[in-house]
Amino acid sequence: MKLLLVDDDKIIINSMPGSFPWADWGITEIRTAWSIKQAKKILEEEQIDILLCDIEMPMGTGIELIEWMQEEVPAPVVTLLLTCHSEFQYAQRALQLGCSNYLLKPAEEEELKKAILDAEEKVVEYRKREKERKTQEQKIRNMDAFWETLMAHHISCGERLRRVCEEYEVKEQLRFLPVYVTVKHHSYKIRDINPSLMSFILENVIREILRGERYALVNKYDERLWLFFPENPSKDPFQPLLQVSDWMEENYHCALSCYFGQIQFLTGWEKECELLRQADAQFAVSPGIYTASQVRHTHFMPFELPNVMKSCFSGLFTAGKYTELLQKMKDYFLALAPEQCNTASLDAAIRRMDQEFERKLEADAKERFRKIQVQLFKENPAYTRTVPGLLEYYERMFACIKEERHETMPESIIQRVKLYISMNMQQELCREEVAAYVGLHPDYLNRIFKKETGVSLKEYIADAKVQMACELLEQTNFFVGEIGEMVGYVNFSSFTTFFKNRTGLTPAAWRKEHSQ
Repeated sequence: MKLLLVDDDKIIINSMPGSFPWADWGITEIRTAWSIKQAKKILEEEQIDILLCDIEMPMGTGIELIEWMQEEVPAPVVTLLLTCHSEFQYAQRALQLGCSNYLLKPAEEEELKKAILDAEEKVVEYRKREKERKTQEQKIRNMDAFWETLMAHHISCGERLRRVCEEYEVKEQLRFLPVYVTVKHHSYKIRDINPSLMSFILENVIREILRGERYALVNKYDERLWLFFPENPSKDPFQPLLQVSDWMEENYHCALSCYFGQIQFLTGWEKECELLRQADAQFAVSPGIYTASQVRHTHFMPFELPNVMKSCFSGLFTAGKYTELLQKMKDYFLALAPEQCNTASLDAAIRRMDQEFERKLEADAKERFRKIQVQLFKENPAYTRTVPGLLEYYERMFACIKEERHETMPESIIQRVKLYISMNMQQELCREEVAAYVGLHPDYLNRIFKKETGVSLKEYIADAKVQMACELLEQTNFFVGEIGEMVGYVNFSSFTTFFKNRTGLTPAAWRKEHSQ
């Protein structure tokens, strides 16, 4: 066992290694440090089993060293605190950090011996758990490699299967549960994440949520992952995979589908996996988790948008109630059963709805509608393959139509914005506040403002503030801090930094240069 002794008292550092029978207690090597910095260097470079550390030191406390160690040192270290402080808060914090013991100076030999022996027991336990963890990880890697080999070479029977089973120490009579996990739809908000990166993210989320479970995972980095669970998993994977789906939707705005197969022998894996692939190719209702019975639906019901829904959608479109229309679409399409909505029928439904909407438009509006269609499908040709794709398509479609209608907005809007900025220069103006004043969405206002003026709203506000500040610096005797307040900067240093970033000079330097 290797022990690190840390104390800023060099007398203790020099005397303590020879004052106790460390070897009799199982300590084979003692390293010493008289500062936190020196201790960190040793901990980074060597594997230490036990840390015996003082609390109060000039360049940091022992508590701080332990907190750092728990973040930065990968191998677990058993910690003991040796100090002349008996205050309860020290002991309490030490216990919170998982310290093995808290000893007061000067420590009695028997007391120190007991603490060291207890710490050694913990080290042995840590090592045992680490060995078990590595063994388990190796088993997981072996099963991953086993299934990767079967899938890569299409091995499902005969001598080849027997050899692969022997190589990876897998029983040929193995029974397993296959699950196919796919990213069905990307939101336009994160479409710049490539499939390889998305697959990597998805694998890490699955491994985190399924931590401790037995399964194999095959990732081909094409946003399609295979999971193979044992016949009797310790936990039903349905709920954990539902968590994965919810997490990916919330954090990466993508729709995930999970297809459960039936429990099979190894010889049936290829046929079962092909069935799951076919389900993924046909099912359009997503995100979803599909059971083996749902996957086995081979006779899809013909889908036709009911006349009552068609009339409802058409009426809301004509009235320009796009928010309500989109909600009605969500309610209807997300309630469909998988067998009611395959990719072919969904594509047909979109085409028919677009025709109905276009029929309600005037001639010039029809042309703009078609241009929006072309642009959206150019950005993402897969909009018609999933319900989330359909809903995103119409969400963006309606947003573009509304924007088109606002393009003829009178120039007075821009003038109102400029007037509002000039009248509220002393405030910390933001584009959300300005947009609220004229009753527009901040993103939309920013687009039309930049189109008309050549600069963004944020840049215009900054330029206006600088221009006003320059005029006040040159034409008045107000203090720099007072001028900063007049253009919305209560903090002197913030105003100085802002002004220098825009002009290259501090306010004082600018005043001096322009008053000559």
